[in-house]
Amino acid sequence: MNKTKKLEKSKTIDFVEDLRTYSPKRNFYFCTIAKNCSTSIIKQLPTDFLSNQKPCKDAEVVIILRDPIDRWFSGTTEYFAYGPPPFEHILKKSSTKQMIRILNWHIKMPTLHPFDYHTELQSNVIAHVKQFTGNIHYYYYHYDVLDDIRNDFGILKSISRENTGADKNRLRYRKALNKWSEKNHKELYLKLEEFYKPDYDMINNLNFVNWNIATSSK
Repeated sequence: MNKTKKLEKSKTIDFVEDLRTYSPKRNFYFCTIAKNCSTSIIKQLPTDFLSNQKPCKDAEVVIILRDPIDRWFSGTTEYFAYGPPPFEHILKKSSTKQMIRILNWHIKMPTLHPFDYHTELQSNVIAHVKQFTGNIHYYYYHYDVLDDIRNDFGILKSISRENTGADKNRLRYRKALNKWSEKNHKELYLKLEEFYKPDYDMINNLNFVNWNIATSSK
């Protein structure tokens, strides 16, 4: 009995996926990253995709990666428009003026840091992927990336974009962020490129199913 348990354990990766993104039935795992269609994917997956699972090492894996700076803009907007409870506790009530004040302080730091998981390094988020021995399919983020995945695997139930209903609330934050970034473009981009260098190095050395990094086209 103990030998069986040990054998079964050895077939799984040393990581518990708490999101509903692994199907034992299909042995298929969506390694999701915040701001890379994660909400849309989870809501479109069939019921055989379960949470709190240890995927098998030989599982089929799909990962969406995104241009790090593009993701930073989206994730920063998300953070200030819909910050989690700790954020609300610290700032009491979010506003675009508060966002600008924090950004002005943030950019003066020697090194930029992620506000939360929406802007952390993608290379850190998927560090556990190196444990997999099966096929790993990397997709590059663009507007129709979910269509690409659905056409290739036929798993996603629809191709709706789940976060579009919140876009009206995000819009004023994104406009304010864009305006601020224009004024601080040189300093901001230098620091973002430095912080996200591990992500850019990773992306530039991968072969994507749906995208040619060299030509920036499908």
